[in-house]
Amino acid sequence: MLPSPPAIPVLKDQATRDFFHLPSDDDMPYATGNIHSRTVPSHQPSPATSSAAGSNQPKVNIMMSSPPGPRSSLIAQFRSLETEDRYRVNPADVPPRPTSANANLSENALRGLKRLSNEALATKRGSSPVSAPIANSTNGGGGHSDNNSNNSKEEDHLRLLFQKIDSLNEKNNKLEYKLAESTEQRRFAEHEQRQTRLAYEQLAKEKHDLQVKLDARERDYQTMSKNYLEHVRLIRATDDDHSTIIDRLTQLKTFIEQMIRKAQGSRSCNLNRTAAIEYLKSYGLLETFPVAESNLEPFHINLFMESVVMNVLVSRFFDQPLCCVFEYNKGFLQIYDWMNSRNHSQAVRWRQQLCLMLTQDPEIKNRQEKEVAMTADALTELITKVYNSSNEGLKIRDICNRAFDLSVAMTGIDSVIKPFAPPLNTPFDEEYMKSSLKSNPQGKVALVIFPAFKDQEENFNIGPKVWCY
Repeated sequence: MLPSPPAIPVLKDQATRDFFHLPSDDDMPYATGNIHSRTVPSHQPSPATSSAAGSNQPKVNIMMSSPPGPRSSLIAQFRSLETEDRYRVNPADVPPRPTSANANLSENALRGLKRLSNEALATKRGSSPVSAPIANSTNGGGGHSDNNSNNSKEEDHLRLLFQKIDSLNEKNNKLEYKLAESTEQRRFAEHEQRQTRLAYEQLAKEKHDLQVKLDARERDYQTMSKNYLEHVRLIRATDDDHSTIIDRLTQLKTFIEQMIRKAQGSRSCNLNRTAAIEYLKSYGLLETFPVAESNLEPFHINLFMESVVMNVLVSRFFDQPLCCVFEYNKGFLQIYDWMNSRNHSQAVRWRQQLCLMLTQDPEIKNRQEKEVAMTADALTELITKVYNSSNEGLKIRDICNRAFDLSVAMTGIDSVIKPFAPPLNTPFDEEYMKSSLKSNPQGKVALVIFPAFKDQEENFNIGPKVWCY
């Protein structure tokens, strides 16, 4: 901001005021923030000709924007500003003054006031003690003409200064207008920014709410999908299928062979021939066997013992309507046959649900352990009697556990898998049957060591292991 001009003292000399055609203090126009115009004569008339010239004198419009004061002080002030290049005045720093009392007068009235002021000034000059010398010097050497020239130069100088002030005020007004416009634009931009921020916060809140709803619906969808899959999927007690059941049957057959081979010892040194033949005779196993009792070799007895172990597993675990530990097997078989004859799919689903409940019931789990332990103890006693010094109790218990789990898996699938023993004296079928040690490929079945396993539709069919004579 430009520095404000220093205050100009007010001159109270009425003669000086009349000389410069200035009105009194009450009639002096004051700046109110805008520039007021004033009519100033282009040159100073002499007292003798002032009344004669009248209103025919040329006028110059001079812009007044400084505080009230004598014209001589204004001239000195503007000269000082021009010399120091400090003549720029900020109208905002000019203090407001009350409106002149003569502001509302007409042009003729103002001219009359100026004429009266000129006559009063001429009268005072005539009565002044220094008026005579001034008049003499004026009449003698043309001083009045020099005075008019000086006044004209000063008025021209004032006119230039006021023109500069007008130009500066115009530029200042433009800058203020641009500043106000820029301020308004900035205010509008800040308002738009606040509105945009509020809209963004609102969108962020709505996005958060939608995300919460989406997460909730996703969880609901997962729950519904899980319930749907639980409802429509095949209910199975285990994750076994045909391929895994085949592998588990093959492992079971291999474990039985290894157990008997280990129990008999090297060259069947642990074999108790007498005890083995008595056990086989007690169950009538030798009646249909084509080899006489006296001609039985150790490998014949070992094959019989494999068959005995597998028959015990079949009778205890595999050949049951539902499960060996289910106390309602007889009633289940009757209901299942009735349902299967009317609605096969519902009967299968009911059987699978029962198998699943058996695997998840802790009471059934305790019964399973007792049944497995009972079967393992019976087989261990038999193997120990036939093979002296054998200690296969842990191996036999593992075989019984595997047989129980496999029986549940074969009952819990769509079509139940059951063991089937081929009839004796059946010709050997190389494509379906598997022969054992020293078996005659062209003979007939004399001993079933490991039965066949198949379902009702024969989609699953595993051939038996036999010995032919």
